Amino acid sequence: MRINIVEDPDIVETEINVICKKKTPDLYDALSEIGVLADTFVGKVGSETYFVALSEVLYFETVDDKVFFYSEKLTYETGLRLYKIEEMLESTSFQRISKTTIVNLRKIISIKPAKYSKLEATLKSGDRLIVSRFYVGQIRNKLRCVYEKNNCN
Repeated sequence: MRINIVEDPDIVETEINVICKKKTPDLYDALSEIGVLADTFVGKVGSETYFVALSEVLYFETVDDKVFFYSEKLTYETGLRLYKIEEMLESTSFQRISKTTIVNLRKIISIKPAKYSKLEATLKSGDRLIVSRFYVGQIRNKLRCVYEKNNCN
């Protein structure tokens, strides 16, 4: 893959053009990484590619070795692995809550205890997600940081 950056003082808005012979997983990975820098995430629904504002993403989830992310309207597929997404979103309001799920803490409306020292988080969409025991302490700390606007990093 080759990237060319051309400066033009006469343009009003930055523009990114992708010219490729064939759409590949590497291309989607690169677009996703560029998107995160611009506070968006790249996902596919069928053959269409969408650029979704991170503020609209409810959570990311691995299902059958595929990674999906959810907004209130659609479910998108991404070619990135969950650990890579976690790294990319490390200093944001997103937090891993289980082996298969990363949630946008700003989309949680309530948390309650669940069986076996777990927590159940209810999102604005009505979706309910289980916080595994391993992540309970981390999510409580990060929620405090996000909502009290402390710099906890």
